[in-house]
Amino acid sequence: MLLQWLSWRELFMLLTGLGMLSWLALWWFMPRNSDAARLPDNTPTTQPLDMRSLVRRYGALLGHVGFMSASIALGLMSLPLIAWIGLSPLLLIQGQGLSPLLYGIWQIPVFSAVILGNLMLNALVERVGVRRVVGYSLLPFCTGLIALVVASQFDLSLAVLVSALSLYAIGLGMGNAALYRLALFTSDDSKGLVSAMVGMISIAVMSAASSLLALLGAGASLESFALMVGIAGLGCLIALRLFSAQPAAHV
Repeated sequence: MLLQWLSWRELFMLLTGLGMLSWLALWWFMPRNSDAARLPDNTPTTQPLDMRSLVRRYGALLGHVGFMSASIALGLMSLPLIAWIGLSPLLLIQGQGLSPLLYGIWQIPVFSAVILGNLMLNALVERVGVRRVVGYSLLPFCTGLIALVVASQFDLSLAVLVSALSLYAIGLGMGNAALYRLALFTSDDSKGLVSAMVGMISIAVMSAASSLLALLGAGASLESFALMVGIAGLGCLIALRLFSAQPAAHV
């Protein structure tokens, strides 16, 4: 609805500002660790930052094949969705001539599919376990991306593109959180540090790959977008193969 009053560029700037505001709010108001060591007057002690230890621990994660492959896979799995968020205004409003309202409506199936995938994850994980959920998620995930690649060779309609993206998004919603949990437990280091590193690597992969897709012309047409994001997203299978070859950690 905001697109009735704002351009898509202004909306992106608004979201950026809200994200920065949320980060500042977390910084100032998030409760500190209640288990931290305290002085006799009940004030928490400050722990000195050991940069050498921090660099060593991050370096150990960078050399961990299982951790790195899972983190890279997470970035590549989310790449088609991130590319859709970034390039769909160009594809739909400028390329297809849609109104801002119709642009917003065409987003609903894709993000609804992510929510549906999350609901399926919740229903399955207790019964089959985290690793099998990741395996199950690859069926809609890969089917949707393969459909994008195949459909890109023809005169691609917006309905077909969104349908294939929605199928992919179901798999993403199922598998992303499950793989994230598996990535956390690839290392015995503190989960806060491991989580931070997962986030940095996956975001770096998404940022670099989405920028490369834009430079290669993924926003030029629906067909070029479908072809490039389909191939890039399927690249996560290589990283997942490396991850599955590592000893399984107890989750």
